[in-house]
Amino acid sequence: MKKHIRLLSVILALALTFSMIPLANAVEQRGSDYFAASGVQAFAEGGGKVLIEFDIAATDMMDEIGASKIRIYEQQPNGTYSNVHTYTRDDDGMMFTNDCFAYGDIYYQGISGRKYYAAVSMYCKDSTGSETITRNTNVVTA
Repeated sequence: MKKHIRLLSVILALALTFSMIPLANAVEQRGSDYFAASGVQAFAEGGGKVLIEFDIAATDMMDEIGASKIRIYEQQPNGTYSNVHTYTRDDDGMMFTNDCFAYGDIYYQGISGRKYYAAVSMYCKDSTGSETITRNTNVVTA
């Protein structure tokens, strides 16, 4: 029994050692060709007002970068959420040009005591193509 445990320990130690050796032909994999990092968040500002923020870091300089759409969802009396307002790329502070970073915020005047969240569609475009990713914020009570 002790021999089996010792043999298993040696095999596990060797496996761990070999797993730490980098592969000579390893290819770096990136999650996105356009987005290096992104984040969205909601804040209750009081009086029914909700602040939605987005933050994007691109992998390189982009022709266009920002939020192409922000959909505001409100909790209904039956507990489901419904889209109550949509901001588009044409609204102020949503899209930026010739940059590799984008930060934006929008305020939505909701109803005090109701719960809200936003689905933020973030967009990056350069000369080779474009990508859109959508992230949901946290839920806040206005």
